[in-house]
Amino acid sequence: AVVNLFYRDLGLVVAPGNPLGLRDWADLGRDGLRLVNRQAGSGTRLLTEARLAKAGVEKERIAGWQREVCTHLEVGLAVRSGEADAGLATGTVAQVLGL
Repeated sequence: AVVNLFYRDLGLVVAPGNPLGLRDWADLGRDGLRLVNRQAGSGTRLLTEARLAKAGVEKERIAGWQREVCTHLEVGLAVRSGEADAGLATGTVAQVLGL
């Protein structure tokens, strides 16, 4: 059994205004899109791998797949700085960084 203590708002963090028009998991397979990834074994990474597989996206073909960071904040900072086009992070990170 699970006792829910909170819910986590997790999603695809993109630049302000979503200039690339990203909407779903399949969009991460676009040529040239640069992803910032969470570290192997993290819950966010496991979720990402499962959802990409379900969407038919080959993770190894995603630019930046090998670039790993350890926190949601690091994901947001990579997107905010323009080093990456997208990554999975919490809504709080997106809000704090103006994404």
